Amino acid sequence: MQTLRIRQAQAHNRQLLITLPEDFPEKGLEVIVMSDNSPTAPSLAAPLPSDLDALFSYLATVPPSGRNAAEIDQQIKEERTSWER
Repeated sequence: MQTLRIRQAQAHNRQLLITLPEDFPEKGLEVIVMSDNSPTAPSLAAPLPSDLDALFSYLATVPPSGRNAAEIDQQIKEERTSWER
């Protein structure tokens, strides 16, 4: 199965027109339409991973968890141990 992702700002008259690449199969297609209705303001939203500078700037605004590396490692160890039960 091949996947084609197209992002579109809005539909024209509530209709979408999809033009497939020449090498994309025309049979057995499944179309899923998703809308981003998140209440988060665009200026506060996390950046896309493709923009690393914006990602690092965003991460600098996230408050620290207050845990040190040993505490995080202990939590991971406890979680993994719980899987084995």
